[in-house]
Amino acid sequence: MRSDRINQRYDRQHNVDTWRCLTVKELQTSSSNFALSERYIPTPELTFHALLSVLAADYKDYSFIDFGSGKGKVLLMASRYPFTSITGVDFAGNLHAIAEKNIHRVKQNNQLQCDNIQVVLGEAEKLPLPTGKCFFFLYAPFFGAALESTLESIRASLTQSPRAAIICFIDDDVPGSLVNEAAERIASWGICSEILLPVLPKDAAAVWPIRATCWRSSPS
Repeated sequence: MRSDRINQRYDRQHNVDTWRCLTVKELQTSSSNFALSERYIPTPELTFHALLSVLAADYKDYSFIDFGSGKGKVLLMASRYPFTSITGVDFAGNLHAIAEKNIHRVKQNNQLQCDNIQVVLGEAEKLPLPTGKCFFFLYAPFFGAALESTLESIRASLTQSPRAAIICFIDDDVPGSLVNEAAERIASWGICSEILLPVLPKDAAAVWPIRATCWRSSPS
């Protein structure tokens, strides 16, 4: 597949291991959310940078959090921006171990704008969230109750500590996409406004075309 070749090229350029997709059955976890998880697919590079370019926040004031961080590719790409900190969380032990190795390799690159990167092995909804400005990123890592509880964790955090935040949720543009469900749930909070996005560029590294919904909260 062309997407595999492009994602392999990213890995060669950065001396990391992110390109190979894993089925749900290949995820190593004892989590009760296992049945609600999606397979691992690397986030396409062009799509990620296009979104951050459009959102155009002053990233040096933001902590970046990736829910369902997999092998850590999104964290590696986020390190090219001056975030205060970058955190990923995933419940799959095999993905977590690969992410740790990838981050160790990339941290040796002194061109990073943020080297304050960590990965957490655990449940996304239980991750303690920073109380400062946050950029929340989700590439449809799970569905059902797991997605609901993670979004509820974000809502509760923003309600208890009102602050500027960006929520970016992406998914494959296929039947069953979770983008509309995520957008409806975030809209129901009444504390975020939707960010109108241009058509995302065609990304040959994407296994499937990508859809996105992005939201911004501001302190009242």
